[in-house]
Amino acid sequence: MRACRMEAVMRDFTFLIHDRRYSVPTLQLVSAPSSVRAREIASARLAASPEHLAVDVLEDGVLLFREGPPTVSSPAVLQRQSSPEPTHPGRS
Repeated sequence: MRACRMEAVMRDFTFLIHDRRYSVPTLQLVSAPSSVRAREIASARLAASPEHLAVDVLEDGVLLFREGPPTVSSPAVLQRQSSPEPTHPGRS
């Protein structure tokens, strides 16, 4: 009888780590099997330094949650932008 092996599908998350030493958050890309595991990793990142204020966790540019107090500056959400329309001189 063959053993059935389940492999976890990894998901990609973006962490924005707010740090009191810097004016912009630090970007980290994290792969995890679930948002529950991503939250555990974010919590560990937050606890890794007393300078870390909060960790925003995004997936596909959408904010899923924040680890840390909600009073830290508003979360940065990635915006997907389409290419601008080309402009042609002389055309209106």
